Amino acid sequence: DEPPQSPDIHFEPLVTLEPVEVKTNEEDETILFCERAKLYRFDKSNDPPEWKERGTGEVKLLSDNECGKKRIVMRRDKTLKICCNHFVTSDMKLKPNVGSDKAWVWTTPADFADEVAKPENLAIRFKDATTVAPLTNANLSLSVACRFKDIFEADETVKAGNDESQDVAEKLESLSVGEAKENDSRGDDDKSKDTSSNEATSESATKDAANETGNNEATDKSQSEEKTPVDDEANEENVAKEASSSAEVGATVTAEN
Repeated sequence: DEPPQSPDIHFEPLVTLEPVEVKTNEEDETILFCERAKLYRFDKSNDPPEWKERGTGEVKLLSDNECGKKRIVMRRDKTLKICCNHFVTSDMKLKPNVGSDKAWVWTTPADFADEVAKPENLAIRFKDATTVAPLTNANLSLSVACRFKDIFEADETVKAGNDESQDVAEKLESLSVGEAKENDSRGDDDKSKDTSSNEATSESATKDAANETGNNEATDKSQSEEKTPVDDEANEENVAKEASSSAEVGATVTAEN
């Protein structure tokens, strides 16, 4: 007999968790190389010193999108714990491991895999030296180990310098264009100011001329009004004098007769 099937039981969760975005700090970087490998470090604390395995996983060569600096990052499988994390400088050179064509050895003055900068002697070993991978401008070899070496030792300072010079040229060009526009606007403002000042000067001159004309007319009118009574009195005196003189002449003539 088949056992009875249990009914579907659904339990609502007591706490609802919102999804959290996980950042790897690689969002602003470009992947130049990504392959599986095994990493070793040279342990000097043992007597005698020996190579110890540090982890197996994907090793990446990353380039910063802003400054162009390269760094190497490697995380262990499953746990994703970082086992290699440091900048790649121009003085770092990969040396082939003795008796292997798919392993390289190099030294870094500051590795941050343990969140503390420590100098390390590291060695990396790829699974197959003849693995075929798609070629790009940076991948100059079919060999995984050789491609890693080519990209690891590629000089990015020239590219970064060209990008920086291009940015400076664009900024200077934008500044020159902005200054030209500002000068043009200043020239237009000066022209408008000169035009407005000339208009104001001509307007003030017209007003002054009109005021002067009005003042002259008012002065003439006032002078004419002031002189009119005096002239009337003088005319009356002259008439009276003429009348008295004519009367005297008439009396004289009568007396003579």
